[in-house]
Amino acid sequence: MEVEGILNSAAESYPMNGGDGPHSYTNNSAPQRRLIEASKELIIEAIEEKLEIDSSSCVNGSKAFGIADLGCSVGNNTFIAVHNIIEAVEKKKAKKNDESNSSSLLEFQVFFNDHSNNDFNSLFRSLPYNDSSRSYYAAAVAGSFYGRLFPNSTLHFVNCSFALHWMSKLPKQILDRNSSAWNGNRIHYTSSSNAKVHEAYADEYKNGMKCFLKARAQEIVGGGLMLIVVPAIPTNSNDMSQIPQAFSYGLLESSFSEMVNLGYISEEKVETFNVPHYFPTSKELEAIIKRNGNFSIEIMEILSRKMKFIKSSVEIVVGTMRAAMEELFRQHFGNEVLPHLFQSYTKKVEENLDILDLKFSQHEDLFLILKRKIN
Repeated sequence: MEVEGILNSAAESYPMNGGDGPHSYTNNSAPQRRLIEASKELIIEAIEEKLEIDSSSCVNGSKAFGIADLGCSVGNNTFIAVHNIIEAVEKKKAKKNDESNSSSLLEFQVFFNDHSNNDFNSLFRSLPYNDSSRSYYAAAVAGSFYGRLFPNSTLHFVNCSFALHWMSKLPKQILDRNSSAWNGNRIHYTSSSNAKVHEAYADEYKNGMKCFLKARAQEIVGGGLMLIVVPAIPTNSNDMSQIPQAFSYGLLESSFSEMVNLGYISEEKVETFNVPHYFPTSKELEAIIKRNGNFSIEIMEILSRKMKFIKSSVEIVVGTMRAAMEELFRQHFGNEVLPHLFQSYTKKVEENLDILDLKFSQHEDLFLILKRKIN
């Protein structure tokens, strides 16, 4: 069995909150939606200039144009992302038709991917079914994107936005009391002064990305494109404690400590919990991609610099975190502690909103367009 197959079966899964309730991802993903909207012009530019739409290796007129949204979750964000991609491809195709006096059309096959316990029912209930608003065939593909999901050379455009900071699994060392990388009662490497913890996270992230890129290199046709958007460490700072997520995790640590003191959870429960998120630098990502060797980096930009910052609110900060991480907390600590946790965390966000707001105004999200090399 290949490495990525092993990793795929062992990948940990913490789906976003499903449904359309007050704590759902559907109703608490506005920041992600703003980034998708901000990326539209860059996607149009990339498809216009980089996609080899008429090469026999990409689109030969006899098969559908394959699009995959990896880590699609639930809600309208994935549909907006897919619409932007298809609109750009159709625009490029129409231009090519005009230049060649052709009238050929493309059919689109879109694959919505996430873990098997993602709320695909809600996703497909909200799928646009009107012919005028959905010009593609839709299918769900369940499984970890850290392993193979599709047959060889079947995808022409892959979108993976706001998902690759979720690691396939945590490094074992950070949970081992006898290891120099044991993270104790801290819940993330950004809140630890121990460099070994960060090193363990970084190594595990590289292993996961190695499998991710190897799988995509087999699935994407030569000349096809992959879009990656991932929160990152700012380029002008190596201080991981300065990113907004680090401050937010610090507030969570304080809430967990409070709950231990009140007897809601044991100290051991906190010591065996860590957030499976990693935030790379642009240099780290570039090195990982070059080491793979199957993709060229066509575009790498700081997407958040293209956006006008909107002041945060307690509701947005808490709602976004809860929608994305509630299942992670539930699986480790149990359902009964969640009301106490979010009550404590909300209070701490209220007390520190100005600091969080400043840090979020300085955050960076990397936008990358990778092109599959033609062998």
